[in-house]
Order: sequence, then C-alpha cells, then structure tokens
Amino acid sequence: MGNTFDAPDPIDEDCKSGIGPRGKGDPDDFTLRARELKVHIPKFQEAAALKVHCKDLAQELQHCMDNNFALLASCYHLNTKLKACTELWTNDLEYREQMIEEYLLVRQEFRKTGRNRLYRALKGETYVTESERKGYQV
Repeated sequence: MGNTFDAPDPIDEDCKSGIGPRGKGDPDDFTLRARELKVHIPKFQEAAALKVHCKDLAQELQHCMDNNFALLASCYHLNTKLKACTELWTNDLEYREQMIEEYLLVRQEFRKTGRNRLYRALKGETYVTESERKGYQV
C-alpha cells in the first residue's frame, strides 16, 4: 500500500522549476491542487465568513471575552452562535464557488508579483497589468 502523496504534483514541479514571471508558478493556470481544495479554500472561506457575514457575532464575542473573567460560562452562547454562522457559510456551495474564484485571483496576483496581499497592502502597492503599464513611462 503506497501513500497517495508519493506522486509529485505537476503544479509543485512548475513552482520548483521557476515557471512564471516570479518563479512562483504559472499565473494563468487556474487548476487547484488537492491541498488547496482541502485546506486553503476552507480556511479562506472561514476567514471571509468571519470578516463579512459573521462580523457582528465575532465582535460581540470579542467584547464578551474582554469584559468577563469566566469566559467559558459567560460567552458560551455567543461562541455557539458564531460557530453556527461560520458553518452555515462554509457549507454553502454557492459561497464556496465564489471563494474559489476569489482565491484563484489572489493566487494569480501572487504568482505575478511574488508578494502576498498583506505585504502589498502594508507597502501601499497596487498591481498594474502589463497592458496598463504600456501607457506609463517608468
């Protein structure tokens, strides 16, 4: 019995060989690896649900935790509501498809620039495509 992870992933091989403008993989490749489908997309979905759809519950829970010493007893009901809210959004198939599309755009930008969104936001950078750059003199 062999391990299912023994076979090399062709996308990983592309990244190792330096394919793409920054050596991070082909930016125009929109196939998803198994790890992205099983790990990255659900994390991406949960983070987006917490920031957008369950934001009020998360803030209420944080406020409750900041003001109470007996966290488990006093904030349990809010934690349960927050869990239910995130599970509702992470199990929604339409929302999952939207998050996959957004994840692919984020990954494409990373592969083009070599920098993630947080780094670019901290530095105040914006991504300019090659076609937009042609009009600019740098």
